[in-house]
Amino acid sequence: MKAHKIDGGWMFDTHKYIKALQSKGFKEAQATSIGEIISESREHDMSSLVTKADLKADLTAAKAELGSKIESVRSEIKDVKIDLLKWILPFLLVIIVEMFFKR
Repeated sequence: MKAHKIDGGWMFDTHKYIKALQSKGFKEAQATSIGEIISESREHDMSSLVTKADLKADLTAAKAELGSKIESVRSEIKDVKIDLLKWILPFLLVIIVEMFFKR
């Protein structure tokens, strides 16, 4: 049996499936029960699928979050560079002055 695409989703043709089961010797009640079970199972499976729109929205949110975190890290790196310069420059100045006066 084939599933048919309807309104962006896939629809299982239960009537056709039930008729096929009946043609193979199943009673109408048996074929109907099997068709309903398969249809419910497919609906459940389809409801848990992710769409392209879902993926795009998640990707956009992830990119925005990542961009924010990258900017935060860049800011922290800048602060560390400034702190390092605050500590290193005085030491370098002392070393240069000491070297100059030792001559």
